[in-house]
Amino acid sequence: MSVTLVYNANTPGFVFNPNTDEGFLMTARYWGKHEDEMSEESRTMIARTMFVGAVLDLQEENGYDDSDFYAVVWDGENITRVEYGSTRHAGIGSAKVDATTDTLIQAANWLEEWNYNRQKEKSKVAALDPVVGRLVRSTIASGPKAGIEGMIKWRGANKFRTYYAKGYNKPDDINNQVVGIKVEGKEKLVFINATSVEVLNPEKYLPSEEDLRLKAKLITRQRLWAQPFYRLYG
Repeated sequence: MSVTLVYNANTPGFVFNPNTDEGFLMTARYWGKHEDEMSEESRTMIARTMFVGAVLDLQEENGYDDSDFYAVVWDGENITRVEYGSTRHAGIGSAKVDATTDTLIQAANWLEEWNYNRQKEKSKVAALDPVVGRLVRSTIASGPKAGIEGMIKWRGANKFRTYYAKGYNKPDDINNQVVGIKVEGKEKLVFINATSVEVLNPEKYLPSEEDLRLKAKLITRQRLWAQPFYRLYG
């Protein structure tokens, strides 16, 4: 079935394509200025069929008041998506998964490369995270804690701040975290805000090319075709 989009034939710039389009009449009813006044209008609508054999998945995004409906498709070069309906307007399009074997192979290769690049960027960010066991340097400009170096032995929430179960101020946010650093020559840990230290030699914590490729392959095997469009990437 692929994806069928519906257009008003009178839309400015619309061009009829005899290879993909089929026209039909639709009666639109709407209320006038007064509740007892209802008018009817016949409109010429066009149903356009697209992405035959290339629909990978269907996706629904729920907003506060409305929902939007998408078809995740292979356009010949990339995985993309097409909106075919919405409760924001009287959308009457439709879509059905119909991806061919060839489409699935091409889309999987694209998604694996997308996952590889995404994991590579995530690993760069993770390597800079001041977690327990990493050597760090204080970025404080002045004072007794300026420029100190050592290994993080503890990390946790700043106990002098207030946190809310459903609020914006979360204890696991790095802006609310403190690290305890073991500094040579000091008996006790030196505590600094987690955002006031930098990881030394972060390249040491980057995964190998082989590990990145393997992880990308394993993620891609799940066939999460809509993954590039998730609001929050996993």
